[in-house]
Amino acid sequence: LILARQYKLTTSIEGFLTHLFFNGRGIIQVSINSILRSLSAWVGSSSPYKEIGLLNDNDALTNLNAALGKGSSNTIPFLFTDTNLYAAYGASAGIGGMVAFIVAILWKSTSRKNQSVGLRSLFPALFNHGASCMVGIPIFFNLIYVIPFLLVPVINVLLAAVFLSLKLMPPAVYPVPNGTPNILYVF
Repeated sequence: LILARQYKLTTSIEGFLTHLFFNGRGIIQVSINSILRSLSAWVGSSSPYKEIGLLNDNDALTNLNAALGKGSSNTIPFLFTDTNLYAAYGASAGIGGMVAFIVAILWKSTSRKNQSVGLRSLFPALFNHGASCMVGIPIFFNLIYVIPFLLVPVINVLLAAVFLSLKLMPPAVYPVPNGTPNILYVF
């Protein structure tokens, strides 16, 4: 670690990951980003990647300006961006699909401990804070939960891309305050 810091290896890795997360558009880029965000949360390091700031996404700012200029979000130039696909639809159940996971635990789990943790974690998870469930169940480093934890956001992103391209639902271009439940983000 000392040598990595001395030779600025950590800065290079951080720059590469920042470029990977905040640059690019398209369904494949957003899907890769959602997998990396979920994977980083699964290993317990989600804070740098779970929040997508509108100011960090140039395409989202272009979309916002276009929507404000025309009075409608139906004719935005970049339909498939991180802000539009992942923040609005991919993370609609929280990072890694946490709300969906808690509902599944409450519905199908036979473990009283898991049901108790799930019930107590449901309200915070609705407001995008799933750490209590991730530690209490535990989801961190649990190989059984890694596949659904990685796939739920990707499936959400892909479904949203299909529905957006068919114009069955509107794109989310307007900023919302931090802490707004992801379920309400689109509205």
